[in-house]
Amino acid sequence: DSGCEELSHNEDKTYRKVVLKNNKVVGLIFVGSIEKSGVIYGLLKDGVDVGPFKSDLLAEDFGLAHFPHELRQQRLRAAEENPLTKARLRKPALVD
Repeated sequence: DSGCEELSHNEDKTYRKVVLKNNKVVGLIFVGSIEKSGVIYGLLKDGVDVGPFKSDLLAEDFGLAHFPHELRQQRLRAAEENPLTKARLRKPALVD
């Protein structure tokens, strides 16, 4: 017994699987539609306890809105402090 829990979704040409251990993401496979894989990978990389929202991990619309408030705020602050995000958020200079 590996103590792992597997969540999966298979529909049309899309397959998504997330492997959890102690409510933390330890693996993922996304085939076809991979849009949300980066969000899930970030949770894996940071060792986030996904217990409170694990039932939403494979939802089509999964994203920051599914995170608990405190985690969502942490993620938003981190994105705002990231130099790459700052560059994208800057408004272009007006041209006369």
